[in-house]
Amino acid sequence: MRELTAVEAIWLVMGRELRAQRTSFLSWLVPLAGLVAMMVSIQPQAAGQNGLLEAKLAMMPEALKQAFNLVGTDFSSPAGYLSANFITVTMGATIFAGLLGATVVSREDAQRTAEAVLTLPVSRWQVLLGKGLTVASLLAAFHVVLLLVTVATLVSVVPGERQLELVAAMYAGAALLGLCFAALGFAIATIVSQARAAPNLSLGLVLGVYLLGVVAKLSPKAEGLASISPFALVEPSEIVKHGGLRLHALWLPLIALAASTAAIAWYERRDVRA
Repeated sequence: MRELTAVEAIWLVMGRELRAQRTSFLSWLVPLAGLVAMMVSIQPQAAGQNGLLEAKLAMMPEALKQAFNLVGTDFSSPAGYLSANFITVTMGATIFAGLLGATVVSREDAQRTAEAVLTLPVSRWQVLLGKGLTVASLLAAFHVVLLLVTVATLVSVVPGERQLELVAAMYAGAALLGLCFAALGFAIATIVSQARAAPNLSLGLVLGVYLLGVVAKLSPKAEGLASISPFALVEPSEIVKHGGLRLHALWLPLIALAASTAAIAWYERRDVRA
């Protein structure tokens, strides 16, 4: 078998992973897209005066409003309404991203197919880079589809200004957040000795960081901790208030790059030890 170029080797791995992750991708995307379409479709009724959202906020304690950044936002606007309900996208997409990042690496050990992969004419770093690019591609497609569903639903139910640039900014922030946690899951899967534990650890990281940020917002002494949470860097209500993503959102791709680089370096060390 002839030696493949780096590009051919990475493309070979990507094709294999895209086929392997197709079912998981659709099983997360389809129900979440349906949920988003339903959520957006009721915007005129829910966000209007005396609407469902206003009633829900009236019953919410002030501390919780502060914790979820629900104070000072115009919820009657499409972007404001979406920011109040964007947790549906944020958590669904980020959990999927974290699990995907861990699974693309741990699956080989869990299913005992690692030997088959290593018999391909590709090096360890090419395998991991191909898997990483697969994750990035799937996450980009995931958020683009959700954005298109949101825009199409808004256009069909909301007359006048739809604030699509702010909607797009919220999805861009969610994509950066997903990329960050996918890379962290990627790194976890290369480090832990028990492959089957990697997806659970990645899921725990996503939920733990989110809940830690919420708890920190409820405690004045821990307010600084909440501000550096990855979730806080792309908070939807802050995106609406500031008219788009702020510069500190760039920390998320930097964290993703650092975690991915560390994962590849560790994987290479494992190869040398073998």
